[in-house]
Amino acid sequence: VRPAKADDLPILVKIRQDMGIHDVPSSLLSWMKLDPDGIKIAETETGDVIGSCSSVFNGDDEDGIYFGGIYCVEPKFQGTGIGQNVSNDFGKMYGLCYCL
Repeated sequence: VRPAKADDLPILVKIRQDMGIHDVPSSLLSWMKLDPDGIKIAETETGDVIGSCSSVFNGDDEDGIYFGGIYCVEPKFQGTGIGQNVSNDFGKMYGLCYCL
């Protein structure tokens, strides 16, 4: 699991389209600019992107909240624990009490 880069956007969009979700790449890029660590990528040992999860902070201070989205796993890898792994990374990063 690693932070997403702009180069990952085409494959993220494709994975989500394969799931029937249609995003605008510019909105994903905006999320990445707001929080460079906010979109996490799951990849194979050979570097193929197979899933993602994101969380963006909404608020001006410690009383703000994180909200998630862009949660997806390549269909052939669904049910293998990949989604749980990438989601757990946010639990470690923000503390489980802040994850919705």
